[in-house]
Amino acid sequence: MRSPDTGIPYSLIKHIMNFNWQELHTRDFNASVTFYANTFDCDIRVVPGRNGQRYGLIIPTGSVKPVAGIFETGSIIESEPKQESEPKQESDSAIESGWIGYVTVAKLSSSVKSALDNGAIELESFEIPYIGVVSILKDPAGQKISLIEYTATNR
Repeated sequence: MRSPDTGIPYSLIKHIMNFNWQELHTRDFNASVTFYANTFDCDIRVVPGRNGQRYGLIIPTGSVKPVAGIFETGSIIESEPKQESEPKQESDSAIESGWIGYVTVAKLSSSVKSALDNGAIELESFEIPYIGVVSILKDPAGQKISLIEYTATNR
């Protein structure tokens, strides 16, 4: 059965607008993994992340399902200086650390358009293979929020 307003099956509506994934963005990946693994007695499975960085899936002891993630944003120590011809990027020290919430949306493109129409700025968008598509926004008050449209298939 579908909602007459949206056409979305009622079975999916309860998942739309859920803050269903939390992700820690950190410059000190090793310290974060050690802290959360030891503090909460959980397993953290390290897998490849975006842009060649590491990603940790936080899995409660006795479970196989991850409940949150840890994303390595960059090292604390500056790497080799960039050549003059290389584009300027934010230095690692300028990359913020903190927890980011992911909100499930039915259609990412229309949700991003609505957010932009209401004063948000899109910082980045990308696809997570086998999971879905994401847009990271900054709201008019300057807070980051990530929208995710799950598009996973049983490949």
